[in-house]
Amino acid sequence: MKTLVSAALVTACCLVVLSAGNLQASEQKGPCLYSQASPTDRQTLEKVEAYFLQQKAQAQAKACLSNLKSLSTALDMYQSDHGGKYPAGLEALVPRYLTRMPQCWACWKDTYSATYKVTQGGRGFSYCCGGTYHQVIGLGPNLPAYDSVKGLAPAKIPEVQCTDPDVLNHPLVKQFQQQQRQ
Repeated sequence: MKTLVSAALVTACCLVVLSAGNLQASEQKGPCLYSQASPTDRQTLEKVEAYFLQQKAQAQAKACLSNLKSLSTALDMYQSDHGGKYPAGLEALVPRYLTRMPQCWACWKDTYSATYKVTQGGRGFSYCCGGTYHQVIGLGPNLPAYDSVKGLAPAKIPEVQCTDPDVLNHPLVKQFQQQQRQ
């Protein structure tokens, strides 16, 4: 699948100087050099962009998983205060148990309320990130999800895997990885 040139790539390539066919990190500011790049350098930049988009999607899915945990805690607090019953809808959690309804970071909207269901005769619940917002990292539709009996699905967001030396040795990727280790 061909990666399209996006704003992320334009931003990234404005930080790169293409000299003698080699990519080098630079502090240069000014017009983007993507249009001046050789086909090989463009391919490398497109691979680097895909890597960063994968990293972003992974972070968004992890934030979504965190939202599911926060909602679960708020639901348990509600249940404790209401004689063991869960609310009919997640909006009942705001503002006492949540300051506001969480939003999925991949689409910036509440993807949880529409999927919320009270189960087991009012003693359980389930909900998910409704949609296909996390398919970029291999999650199926309506994932991640939470069930009060089964827990989180998936329990952990898959790590982004990259073995392409052109990407792994790229200065922008190395800088990003170094920042992640700090």
